[in-house]
Amino acid sequence: MFSPDSTLNISTLPASRNPRRRQRTHSDESTASLPPRNKKRQRSFLSQDTFSLPSGKAQDGEESMQGDRGNISLDGDASSRPKQLVVREKSRSSKRGGKGDGSLTLTKNDSYIVTQLPAFPDHFRTEKNARLHGAISFSHGYALAITATQAHIWSYTSPQSLPAESFSFELRNASRGLSDPLPIGSLTTRSASSTKPGLVIVMPVSGQIIYWESIASAATADLMRQRQQCVEGSIGSMLSGETIVQIVDAEPAGFVLNLSSGRVAHLRVRDPQGRPAVLVQVLRSYGASSGGGGLFSGLKYVLGGGGWRRDVVATRAGKSHVRGQRDVVIASAKGIFQCWDINWSGHVTLRGEFDAGQEIKASVGLDAQDEHSYEVLDFAFAPVTETSTDVSIAGPGSEISIIALVASRASNGPGYSLIELLLGNDRVKVQMVHKIRCYTTPVPAYVEWKPRIYLPEPAHTAFVVFDTAIVLASLKGPENTPESQLLFDSHKLPEPFEDAIDFRKDTDYHVVGCGVEDSYDKRMPRMNDETQLAKHPGCALLIKGYGVVRVAAFEPKENNDDIQQAIITAKSKIEQAVFYGANSENLLSFSGRSEVQFPQDEVEMAALTISDEITKTTSEFIPALNPSLDQQLRQKAIALQNLALHMKANYPPLSRLTKWKLIWNAERIASGRAIWKSYDSRLKHKDRKHSTLLSEIVVLMNEDLKSEPDPELGELDEVRQWFIKDIWRLENLVPWAWKAVVEVYNEGTKDHPTIMGLISEADDISLGALETAFRFRELNAEIYGLENEPLQDGILTSAYEGLPQFWTSTWPVAHTTKNLVDLAREMALSHWNKPLVEGGPDPKVVKKVGEENVRLVEMCCLTYIEHYRWCLAQEEDAMRNAGTHVKLAHFGVREVQMTKLSQLGLTDQAIALAEKYGEVKALVSLVGEEVGDLSLRIAEPGVSAEEAAFAENRLLRMQELITRYFGKFGDDWARALFINYIRQNRLGSLLDDNNEFQPYLSRFLRQDPRWSKLCWINDITGEHDYLNASNTLLDIAQKQEKDLWGKKVELSLGKLAWLAGHEGKQVSDEDIQDRVESINDELTLVEIQERVFNHMHPALYGAIDDKAALQLAMDQYGVETVKGKPALHQLLELGIASLVSHQTMNPEQLINVLTLMDSTSKTEDTHGEDSIAGQEFTLALQILRLSEKGMNKDRKALMEKIIWRRCMIKDDWEEINNTANMDDAAVEQTTHDTFLFRTLRDCHLAHVYKNISVPLLSPDQVLGAGCEPRELRPLFGTKEDLVEPVAHDLQAENDALQHYLDKGRLRDWYAGIVAAAQQNTTIGAEAMPIEEGEEVREAEAAVHEWVFPEAGVPDPGSGLVDVDGDVEMGE
Repeated sequence: MFSPDSTLNISTLPASRNPRRRQRTHSDESTASLPPRNKKRQRSFLSQDTFSLPSGKAQDGEESMQGDRGNISLDGDASSRPKQLVVREKSRSSKRGGKGDGSLTLTKNDSYIVTQLPAFPDHFRTEKNARLHGAISFSHGYALAITATQAHIWSYTSPQSLPAESFSFELRNASRGLSDPLPIGSLTTRSASSTKPGLVIVMPVSGQIIYWESIASAATADLMRQRQQCVEGSIGSMLSGETIVQIVDAEPAGFVLNLSSGRVAHLRVRDPQGRPAVLVQVLRSYGASSGGGGLFSGLKYVLGGGGWRRDVVATRAGKSHVRGQRDVVIASAKGIFQCWDINWSGHVTLRGEFDAGQEIKASVGLDAQDEHSYEVLDFAFAPVTETSTDVSIAGPGSEISIIALVASRASNGPGYSLIELLLGNDRVKVQMVHKIRCYTTPVPAYVEWKPRIYLPEPAHTAFVVFDTAIVLASLKGPENTPESQLLFDSHKLPEPFEDAIDFRKDTDYHVVGCGVEDSYDKRMPRMNDETQLAKHPGCALLIKGYGVVRVAAFEPKENNDDIQQAIITAKSKIEQAVFYGANSENLLSFSGRSEVQFPQDEVEMAALTISDEITKTTSEFIPALNPSLDQQLRQKAIALQNLALHMKANYPPLSRLTKWKLIWNAERIASGRAIWKSYDSRLKHKDRKHSTLLSEIVVLMNEDLKSEPDPELGELDEVRQWFIKDIWRLENLVPWAWKAVVEVYNEGTKDHPTIMGLISEADDISLGALETAFRFRELNAEIYGLENEPLQDGILTSAYEGLPQFWTSTWPVAHTTKNLVDLAREMALSHWNKPLVEGGPDPKVVKKVGEENVRLVEMCCLTYIEHYRWCLAQEEDAMRNAGTHVKLAHFGVREVQMTKLSQLGLTDQAIALAEKYGEVKALVSLVGEEVGDLSLRIAEPGVSAEEAAFAENRLLRMQELITRYFGKFGDDWARALFINYIRQNRLGSLLDDNNEFQPYLSRFLRQDPRWSKLCWINDITGEHDYLNASNTLLDIAQKQEKDLWGKKVELSLGKLAWLAGHEGKQVSDEDIQDRVESINDELTLVEIQERVFNHMHPALYGAIDDKAALQLAMDQYGVETVKGKPALHQLLELGIASLVSHQTMNPEQLINVLTLMDSTSKTEDTHGEDSIAGQEFTLALQILRLSEKGMNKDRKALMEKIIWRRCMIKDDWEEINNTANMDDAAVEQTTHDTFLFRTLRDCHLAHVYKNISVPLLSPDQVLGAGCEPRELRPLFGTKEDLVEPVAHDLQAENDALQHYLDKGRLRDWYAGIVAAAQQNTTIGAEAMPIEEGEEVREAEAAVHEWVFPEAGVPDPGSGLVDVDGDVEMGE
């Protein structure tokens, strides 16, 4: 039973012709084979055209609908279809899509486009959770959607959201259980009597089949009339639990039904006479290679106990070789393929069976014994080429080429492959293997839609449709060219193009139906323009809850110049996400897949390129012209934000430099938009006869800073063109805001109203650019991945390393912003609070410019701070030095800018700004000025009570600010405040009552040596710290004091403070004594200098000033000794100049004066109160001894030798040595009168009475001292120009000594004089010149005429110290 020509159930309409007419038994039978008596009866209304394949009809037998297991489609694979078919409806357009079809582009790149078609039944939009599946027929132009109870058909290519052609009707006898499979169906070929296609519906559970010749009759509202218009039948007896899962369109030979048991049936909807009917027969595989029961056996095989297979996965109908005939191929999950020949008459023949399992396993890298790690999901007929074998089985020896979609689970993970198989001649040959790289997600077991593969003509791209994704894979390899061959040989030939299009994961959108849209090869001429073909090959998808989506692939480019032209790049993927993914209603996901990874450098370069193209308006997604430039800039801003969000969410973190470059472009767009809005608003209210500042800027700007517009292309608006093409160079526009005003002024426009208006526009440009940029940067840092950057007010506080210069703080931007601040302020001040007069500026504009100066000052601060911080972070010394210079300059500039805001009545704003940026100097000035003004206002006669109360309240607020700033700014505020007090001569009041901020005052005075003379007073009066006061006084005396009298007073007071500080404390007498002796040594040095001055004082009588006194002193004491020694003469003159002006002298200076000055008389009384005659060298040695603690050892030794040498050559030993005619007494007296004898005697006296040991140096020991310049450099420090001359003069001294040694027998005389000096020393000898060892030295003179160390600062002691006579230590 179940012979090929038997039917399980037949139901027809009333026959209009003889029902007993004999039908043909085979499609190949001809009239010539019939008996002669029957020839007259061969006429029928049926003709060969009745069974010809309709134009555009599915030829690969794509299933019209699959049940709950799968897919819905009304068109099959294009690879097996005739290339030129006659279109029966000429009125239907052959073009699909385009700008006029109402479709919405979901994504697009160089390889494909995805659009949402507008036509979709409204109830499917609202009932998104309803169960349905469907099919799409491109040849008919209709989509079919079936629910549990209804069928809906509509023209899916309609440009209207509610298509005019829409049919909907109830399905009778449909199973309504929630778990029951939905009805399945397919559109059929139009009948001769209707312009609409027919419809066949199959009930999966009951097997009931309903056929309508026209969908118009199927949608009739009258159910009784609907029933009369249809033909009903049944598949017959079905096995227990068996359901119909798929219907495959194989017209004109009918349809193929797949059952869940694995059985396959042939369904015809017309009888042999062409009348509507339902005829069903099960395909049996008798005669197959498997014996009596093949893969798809009938009921007899089932009842025979062999069971049946449940792994049928795909059925496809191939080409038709004879009218009314189709080839059908059926595939199992394990790669067994059966090829059938079916006919409109019901004749079916099994042509062959092929087991491709081993070949498939080998292709995907599996072991031959592995039967469970692969599965054939679907297949499609491979494209036919001029040299390939026909895809259909024309005869027993013919071959067929198919492309199978295979899922595998290899050791390297799951995946999918496209394997081209050549079936025929009892063998299977693998032609091509394409491993799908971009999609490896396993198919969930619960999904209804199973993966399908489609090859729409001209079959250059394969479409693999998953439940929530579509994969496009190119089947066209690169042309065989020398370039491609070289790439192949070097293993650099790119993989074929492929890409995965995913649905969004946060939605419930799923594919429930699909249809193929064939196109034609653009390189081949079309033979029949009436053939219905799409512009591009693709698939139309029916998406549950969303609508119909078309995925179309573009044809590969004809040339092969760029082999990588079809490769999906990082830039392409990112662009799709940026320009299409931002729409929350977009079906598609652009988050990327883990299988597709791009190199980090490619990703970053792509992001930067896209950002630049958006900014420069070179992106194909940004229109070059827009009626509203603001809308274009807004579109750019949105695109840049989408880019940043997408990169952060879907890619590894970008490099820090890339992030900053991305946000800089976005800042430019945001700032440009702010500037344009201001400009656009000004255009609305400005007389068009007068140009705006922005238009002047664009004209004046250098050519290399802008793109020149081309009038021939209609680019007439230069300002608009600049914003379109050159906004990426916005940093060049900001400096011109000030430059343009200056240029216009220099060109002759000098009237104040015009200039004030231009300044107002310049403010708008500068503020619009900078304020917007800094605010944007701070608010959007997180979006760009910069949330961890140390940003404050839109600028970095640190971490500038590795970044290029910020566009907001280039030197032109910072410098011209500062200039604009000053220009705007001065112009506003010149007209501030003045009424409108003829020829004067508008007071409103003046007020605007003045009030905006606060914001301009802040922008100036930000740009300068950002600029110098960046410079200081660079590696180049020159750049860091420039940063330091700019920083110091800015601090001075901003203090003035903030302070002058008070002249515009903006004191509160200025105070707030100064407080924000910690500009304490400006704060002190502003608050101090306000306090002074308020105090004067309160004390002003006749002031009203209300004004006085207001002033008092405000004064109280200022005083509160002063107190608060101590806590907020600490010592910085205190320093600025106290310096201001000093400059205003108000420090006395500060020292009198400073309990509130005494710690700040003490730290301020102690931190800076300039305030040391105030510090010791505060230490005593405010801190009662006598020890610190003593240390301060002594430090002043030793390091700062230039006045001799002041040094003496400071040493005396320091000594008293030291003793007072240790009073009552447990300190050893030895420690106190050492300190006191050190101070006494300093006082002794002062006393020696005073004695030297007193010695010279008689020669200074009559001098009118210090210059005259110096001249008199040099005439008296600077003649003989330094004669012929200019360098020593200069040293002596410098020393005497300090001496006569009562300046403090260092030990070397004082020694030089004592040893180089001329002596008035050797016999002069040396015991006089002021005379030092004969004691010069003794005092010099004493100075050396008193200073030895602070003097380098080598330095001291050198000075000691120089003193002794000068002492030895002070007398003429050649003359002394001539003792002819002289008695002993005369010779002895002569030697006793020498400076050498007196000095030696004084040294012996000091040793005997004071236990002071003074080294005695012989002439030989002092020879050569100081004659080398290297010995002198430590003495002169920076005075390098004196080293050589002094060394020369010292050599002259050395020569004199050598002369006396040679001619005056000084060596011999020295030994005798030393012995004579020792003998001359007695207990009652003369006392020492300066008394030593005093325990306490009384303080000298009162404090007066104290010169402050810093010029221009008033005397700090004025009014603070009043000491008469001796200074007494306070409590």
